[in-house]
Amino acid sequence: YIIEVLSKKKEKSVEDIKEDEVIYDFVDCIVDTRNYLTHPKTPKCNLIPSELYSEHAYVLQKILQVYLLQKIKVSSDVISKVCQMFP
Repeated sequence: YIIEVLSKKKEKSVEDIKEDEVIYDFVDCIVDTRNYLTHPKTPKCNLIPSELYSEHAYVLQKILQVYLLQKIKVSSDVISKVCQMFP
């Protein structure tokens, strides 16, 4: 589910790109934006447009939710249902 959300940000289908590519691009955007916002003298590269901050924050929230549910040994089918309940 998370890969589907992230791939939509790249305007490509899930089948067209590798999961690792989607994840690394997302992480790079988050890190670069955070670095630029906290240290404005760093070069502007790979920044998230400010109008998309809330969408990216939502995806980060979903990733954290999945991670925590996995850590407490919730089954993957339940995790999938929970993630799709709150789009």
